[in-house]
Amino acid sequence: MKASRKIVLSISTIYLLLGCLLGFALYSQAIEDVETEIDAANQLAIALVEQGVSFQQIGAALQHSRHITAVITDTPELRSQLPYPLIDQFTSSDNDGRQLLIFANPAAERAEVLTTVYQVFGILTLSLVVSLSFLHLAVQSRMKPLRKLSNALREVGQGNYRVDVAPSDIEEIDSVIVHSRDMASALEQREAKVHQLRARLASLQENERQILARELHDNLGQLVTGLRVQSFMLKQQSNSPKFIERTATLLEQQCDDMQSGIRQLVQQLYPVTLSRMGLVSALQEMLERWAEMNTIAITYSLPDTSVSVSSDSDMHIYRIVQEALSNIIKHAHATRANVTLEVESDTQENAAGENVKLTISDNGIGMAPNTLAENEGLGLESMRERARLIAGTLNITALAGTTITLKAPMQPALQPLREKQKNAHTTC
Repeated sequence: MKASRKIVLSISTIYLLLGCLLGFALYSQAIEDVETEIDAANQLAIALVEQGVSFQQIGAALQHSRHITAVITDTPELRSQLPYPLIDQFTSSDNDGRQLLIFANPAAERAEVLTTVYQVFGILTLSLVVSLSFLHLAVQSRMKPLRKLSNALREVGQGNYRVDVAPSDIEEIDSVIVHSRDMASALEQREAKVHQLRARLASLQENERQILARELHDNLGQLVTGLRVQSFMLKQQSNSPKFIERTATLLEQQCDDMQSGIRQLVQQLYPVTLSRMGLVSALQEMLERWAEMNTIAITYSLPDTSVSVSSDSDMHIYRIVQEALSNIIKHAHATRANVTLEVESDTQENAAGENVKLTISDNGIGMAPNTLAENEGLGLESMRERARLIAGTLNITALAGTTITLKAPMQPALQPLREKQKNAHTTC
């Protein structure tokens, strides 16, 4: 329902209630006045009768009352013929059979009250019509900015973020217009960033494919070619035991190299240890291998028991650590790094009462807080997205070095039965 129609219904209801209350008050007051006047007239008649005043004089005295009818009659049946209720009756002291009958006649007062009620309702109706007319004009003029804002938001929903709405002289409406303009600007920036990240993601996918193709061609391809050559030579030198022994040793070494290359390639694509031995073992293997391949000293603290949130969540946590270590190598210029994984109780945020907390820090150059959001690339954005996918929160501080903190809830059905937690602290 439109706002103008709701306002009209509300005001009409208020006017109707006021009219009903006023009419009831007038009617109640009229009944009270009639009863008071009838009682006063009856008391006057009683006083005159007690003083011996004749019935004609009493009737003449009461004829000025609008609510009393005095009848002098010697016919008792007349009492039942008049349509008014009998208030009192008096018998003549002359023993002539005459009676003075006093009847209530409130019809005149009721008619007057009814006329007043009609007049009041007429005035209320006229004022209601005038008020609604002015209100309709005022609402229609004030609703124009809202209609323009509605059309502008519809265009924003269709992807046109460059719409603008003129400010309003109403503070509340102008505040909504300002906030909607800021929202459209933020959406435009967000969409531009999404397009940029998608382009970078496509570029990274192509780079990954090129690296994979190069690894297969340069390493595994050469090893396969060597195996083929050695196999051919074995056929040619089948009568030379020493040559066969030397070639077999070389073949075994090349097979080991091929197996190692395949293992490294598969590990880059998917950490097999993660699905076989769990998150803690997979992280420990990755950190040990990272320490062997880099000159940055790394310390890590992992639980001595198996910690698992879910298979998908474990993969996201593993990739967050992998991306964070990659950023340390590329951008941090650090000499030390630290990785900590722990399970902590948090009854306020998690109904199950336990969260997985991951902390990755380094002593690198860090980053100014006002430029952190501007310099977030695909790596940090992917980490934030992975945190959202596991219902976690990712916080990044980059003042003295960089610290990345991830906190994610553990699913109750997948929480391991852990003894008292003991952390293994290792330096590589």
